[in-house]
Amino acid sequence: MFNALLELLKLIFGGTDNDSGNDNEQPEPDEPDTQPTPEPEPEPEPAPEPELEPLGLLEDSSAQKGQTRHSGVRIRTKQALEGLECRLSDRTSGVTMAYLKTVPGEIIESQPITDRTVRFTSSLESDSGYQVVCAAGGNVYERGRRIVDYPVKSEALDATHGIYSSGGSQSRKYRYNFAEIQPLTDSPRDAPVAGVSEGEPKPDYHSQKLRETTRAERCHIVRTGDGDGDALQVNYPEGETDGINERVYLENAVGYEPEVAHARYELYVPDDWEVWNDGINGGTKLPGWANQAEGGASGGHHNQGAAWSCRMNTPCQGGTYDGS
Repeated sequence: MFNALLELLKLIFGGTDNDSGNDNEQPEPDEPDTQPTPEPEPEPEPAPEPELEPLGLLEDSSAQKGQTRHSGVRIRTKQALEGLECRLSDRTSGVTMAYLKTVPGEIIESQPITDRTVRFTSSLESDSGYQVVCAAGGNVYERGRRIVDYPVKSEALDATHGIYSSGGSQSRKYRYNFAEIQPLTDSPRDAPVAGVSEGEPKPDYHSQKLRETTRAERCHIVRTGDGDGDALQVNYPEGETDGINERVYLENAVGYEPEVAHARYELYVPDDWEVWNDGINGGTKLPGWANQAEGGASGGHHNQGAAWSCRMNTPCQGGTYDGS
């Protein structure tokens, strides 16, 4: 009886609690995890191959004016290389062309000098001798030099002698014209050549601006390998232009206008070469001599009058063309 009265008093004075105390109520579910799933760590890129130690030949202690001969250093490789980057010494000036040669003096590669650094991209064999020299195409220049203690050694190559003539005359006392030679293990030749991608407008080859070349830019007088005399060499770096319309004035480049001129070149054209041909002017023209004394001389045959052209029309698609 007492218990029943107690329950009644609770109902009268305490009321009911509908918001709590329900033992049958299910617990709230856990909140879902809203944190993003972490991305997997990317694999680290392989470390770039460290540069080889440069061959340091120091700056000049003196200079010789009025020089005309090929001068530089003879080197010997300790491993196979994919090129050299050569820095001129501080007192060398007036040089226009640099050469990588074999020890007997055969030219492997020539590069025009446009600033204080010259890069050769030819492969060099291990344990082999080479010459790195420069000159001014028969003009005078100032040759920087320094007394060194040969051999000058580095990780990948050594300098063994100075070179002071196109015939390879050697000095065991001086190094000439170059302050540093950086051996290269990868060549710029491996980089893709810039060009026109599919869908892009094609270049207007016929609107290329005429560039008149003199010896100081791309031309250089070189001694022929058979010793028969000198030759005019004109250099066009790979991938530099899509089309070339250029004049080389022999009188400016050689110093006189010769009575007889011989031209030789070898031109590789890939299979996918696109040939410009509008049906009027003909196909692509190979390089050749033109006499423009009395006119344009722009055709692929001898023109009327004193102006003429020896250039040839060609389909220029797939293969190597020898223009001897």
